[in-house]
Amino acid sequence: MRGDTTMGADEYRRSDYGAWLIVIASIVGLTVSVINYNAADSGVSGTAGAMLVIVSSALLLFAGFLLGRDMGGFGVRAVFATLCFFGIVGTAFAGYLLESTTLVAAMAVCLFGWFIRLFQTRTA
Repeated sequence: MRGDTTMGADEYRRSDYGAWLIVIASIVGLTVSVINYNAADSGVSGTAGAMLVIVSSALLLFAGFLLGRDMGGFGVRAVFATLCFFGIVGTAFAGYLLESTTLVAAMAVCLFGWFIRLFQTRTA
């Protein structure tokens, strides 16, 4: 057992606030999408567009978890970050077309988290 209380660089796990924002906003977006899909008074209940938003929100949730784990090399993270950006913008546009302001707001928070993740300093 080591006598020092400092952690090595490989043992230190920093918190990724941008990825957490993406995950939380995706959970909100997924919840709103499921409610809109199943609500009887909604004009989009049971439509293919509402189902597509459910799937895209679930994929954003998965991508947020992967971005937060820092898995793979730079190329893998760059591909996931790019796909995440297009997923956020596409889901926000679909939410706008489905007239779901809560979903658009959740995707705005998601985009804010994406920007935090993009400009966050990395440790070696």
